[in-house]
Amino acid sequence: MEIEFDGEVIEWRGPAPFFYAVVPSDAAETIHDLAPMLTYGWA
Repeated sequence: MEIEFDGEVIEWRGPAPFFYAVVPSDAAETIHDLAPMLTYGWA
């Protein structure tokens, strides 16, 4: 499955830096609905 969207990228500069993408609400709802059926892992 692939979901494409444009969103702001936020950098968190902690002891282990991370980058987060702000997911639009429609994509977030799709992810939330499908999450229980998806296996672990990100491509």
